[in-house]
Amino acid sequence: MTHQPTSLIIAERKSAWASWVERFRADAPNVVVVLQERDEKINHFAVRVRDKLNELVAENRAPEWAVLVGGGRVDRDALEARSLELRAIATEMAKSGGGRVLLEDAGPDRFSMAALATTVQMMVRGTSVTVAHTTGPVTRAA
Repeated sequence: MTHQPTSLIIAERKSAWASWVERFRADAPNVVVVLQERDEKINHFAVRVRDKLNELVAENRAPEWAVLVGGGRVDRDALEARSLELRAIATEMAKSGGGRVLLEDAGPDRFSMAALATTVQMMVRGTSVTVAHTTGPVTRAA
């Protein structure tokens, strides 16, 4: 089975995720969106994201690009859930030869998203994975 370039959008409730679909679709026709459901607890959402990631890897569709779009939460549960999601994605990207993960904040969560991106970027140093924080649109420059 050949690898299918895939992009992954992880969208927390109340996040502005829709513009990422077209941005990612420009380079990878397979765009997978995982949306937090209305009444879904953030820790359950993180487990569902991890399960979807495992499914993609099993189908030889490990993401080359991913974005975690925050919904503005700054509480401990949100930080723990994002950490789980981000570490799972970065690990699979490293195993698959590399990739790029972006964390986009919704304003109130700006500092926690930036800190999380910095921490995980240090953890994946020496691999072909990059982790970055953004507050706005990002283009996929080569």
